[in-house]
Order: sequence, then structure tokens, then C-alpha cells
Amino acid sequence: MPKVSVIIPTYNTKESYLDEAISSILGQTFTDFELIIINDGSNESVAPLITNYNDERIRLFEYPENQGIAKIRNLGMELAKGEFIAFLDADDIAVPTRLAVQVAFLETNTHIGLVSSAYTRFPKKRKLASAKVSDGVLKSRILLRGPSVLTSAVMFRKEILIKYPVRFKEKYLVTEDYAFWLDLLPYINFARITSPLVYYRWHGENISITSEKKMKEMHYLAQKEKMKELFNIDEELTTAYQNVFFQKIVREKDLPLLEIFLEMFLHAKELPHIFSPVIARKFLAREYFFLLFKIKDIHSLQLLCNSKITSILKINKFVLLPARMKILFQSRF
Repeated sequence: MPKVSVIIPTYNTKESYLDEAISSILGQTFTDFELIIINDGSNESVAPLITNYNDERIRLFEYPENQGIAKIRNLGMELAKGEFIAFLDADDIAVPTRLAVQVAFLETNTHIGLVSSAYTRFPKKRKLASAKVSDGVLKSRILLRGPSVLTSAVMFRKEILIKYPVRFKEKYLVTEDYAFWLDLLPYINFARITSPLVYYRWHGENISITSEKKMKEMHYLAQKEKMKELFNIDEELTTAYQNVFFQKIVREKDLPLLEIFLEMFLHAKELPHIFSPVIARKFLAREYFFLLFKIKDIHSLQLLCNSKITSILKINKFVLLPARMKILFQSRF
């Protein structure tokens, strides 16, 4: 059996992009893997391209009709024979040492269930997600902010899928990966390698660009449902949090709801593997600090400064000084 199963789903991907993705896996310094390529009802078969590689480690599956990315990822996981499972999107590129580094990490750190890495966005090169973070901080980011891990940079233990009822959910469409990470939170420890192991292609055909509005809707829905499931926080309260912290829309009617959200969340019982109130409070305090700098509307700043958020998050009142000075300056001129 191979040590690693690498899964590449593809749907109408440019042949040159797919070729680069496949070649980046076949060129890995770590060689004990299988490469599962699933063509999800593309207009053209990718079999002629695959034949050119003449590599027995490739397993190709082609569907005549589009099944959707969640279903295809689940199929890939079911087909996987390896101890570890890794994803790579069909237009991304793995650096030659990606598999070697992640396998070594998981073998050394047996308490970690899933490891991601930093990545480089290209063609305009920009290194992202490179800061060193603990399991608690990474999970706070996933729960309170968003995905925080790139699917193309993830490797995890297949035994997780056997032990726990976690799969990609079709209902979330373009944020099926975020919902998957949320569902994994109670069961495993997360980690992130600070070295970039993947090149993430940024272009006009990315799902994350062309479906941005739908992505946000599904992101918010997944977060609301998980807050209700884990902490019994009503969707109305989570919506108030999303309006202020994500969309930076500060309305007077939302602030009491936001305060209730923060109180309920931070006073919830500590949950193994998921939630540390101390870490979550520090994360939210940092997010609130940057929020005050990003808000331009003076009335919105006044509402935030006069709210109970500072005391709930146990922030020193001097943090509000720059915002109050901005309010004073604007009111005079």
C-alpha cells in the first residue's frame, strides 16, 4: 500500500495547468504515493494527457456528468489506499519536497491529525499563511474568522475518516472545505508548517473569485450552524458578529446582539480539542483592535467605543485612545 494518497479533482481545467499540477506530484522527492485524478464531467477526457506520463502510480477516474467538488473529494477519500491523504487542486503546484516534509511532520508529531503549510500565491508571488501558530490559535481562526488553511496544502491521517463521521458536505457548494475543517475541529489537533509547500494559482477562473458572493453566504451559514451546534448560540447573534467583525458594518441594533454573542462564546464550557476561552479572548481582542483602525465612519467608531465590547474582551481602555482621538479630530473639523 502507498504511504500517501494525493487527490487531484479536475473540471474543465486548462490542460497546461493540470499538466503542471500532475508533474509537480510526480516530481516529488518522496516517491511512496498514489495519485488519484478524478475528472468530474469535463468537456474533454483527460485520459490522453495521463497516458503520456506512463506512471503506474496514477489512478484515473472519469465521470460523464459533473458531480460537484464535495462529492468528488469524498470519492477520492474513499478510493485512497494511503495512510495519509493530501489534496492538490488541478491548477495549483506542489513544491518538490511537499510530501516529504508533511509525511515527516506527521510521523514525528503523532498527536497532530492534520497539517497544512504556508503557500505562495502566483503569478504575482506573495507568501501567505506563514506565521507560526498553535493548535488553539489556528482553531480560533477557523472558528471565528474563516478557513485559515489552504486545501491544496493539507495532509491528514486517513484513520480520521474511519473513526469519525466527517465528510465534505454538498450543501455548502464553494465553501465545502471550510465546513469540512469546522467539522474536524472536535476530533483532531491541527498544525501549520511555516515553509511554503504549495504554489496557489490566482487567476480570473478561481471559484473563490467568480463566486465570491455565494462563497460568503455559504461561509456565514457554515459558521452560524457550527456556533449553534457547539455553543448553542442563535444564528441572529452570530449574524451580528459577522456584520461587525467581517463586513465592518456597525449598526446600533447589532451591538447588543454582538455583546451577547461574545459573552456566551467566551463563557462557554471549554471543549477538548476545540476551544480555549483564554486563547479565543486574545484572538478576538486582536481582531477588535484592528477593526477599530479599519473603521472609517465616525458614527460607527463612536458606537464601538461606547459599547461593552472592550470590557467583555478585557481590553485595556488605552486601546480605544487612537479611535477616540480620531473621533475628536473629526468632530472639530
